[in-house]
Amino acid sequence: MSTAAAFHTSYATALRAYLAAQGEDTLAVGHELGRRALQEQVSMLEIIENHSGLVDGPDSGVDTAVALEFLLQTLAALDVATRGFIDGTKRYEQQRARADDLADRDEFRTALVNSLQEGFFVADRTGAVIEINDAFADITGYGSDGLPYAWPHPWMADDKTSNERLAGLLAQGALEAEAAIRHRDGHTVWVAMSV
Repeated sequence: MSTAAAFHTSYATALRAYLAAQGEDTLAVGHELGRRALQEQVSMLEIIENHSGLVDGPDSGVDTAVALEFLLQTLAALDVATRGFIDGTKRYEQQRARADDLADRDEFRTALVNSLQEGFFVADRTGAVIEINDAFADITGYGSDGLPYAWPHPWMADDKTSNERLAGLLAQGALEAEAAIRHRDGHTVWVAMSV
């Protein structure tokens, strides 16, 4: 006997027991059958067709309203699983759309920042440089392949002055200055900074 045939035999037996007793304990068997149908991958359509064959005959003598309660109890577990699947699919689609939107924004922002002719960088709260544009790499000789650049940055020519500037930036929240930096190849470059 196939898995589906065994399920339908169990369903018919449980339905007859419920129709005879109409108690909560025999109705609960319907819910367990629904869970079993999920595990054994018995389709809802098969369950409904089998149920109809059991109760819809002219000589069945079955109270179809009572039989419907048992069917609905069986289908409840399948309904919950289906809704959970649909909700999960919707959440996945929403998250995927959000991720695509963020990726598009990130590409746009990167293109915009790279179009600047001024050197540009982003630092985290520890002072490490975590993002740079192409102009910054040209000015300093330090490209994005070396990110992140921890503090003190390798292009700092004078650590004492750099630390004073950082303290001023942290205290005032802004900084405008000219400074000498050390290009990766060793030569000195003068830059104007605005933070």
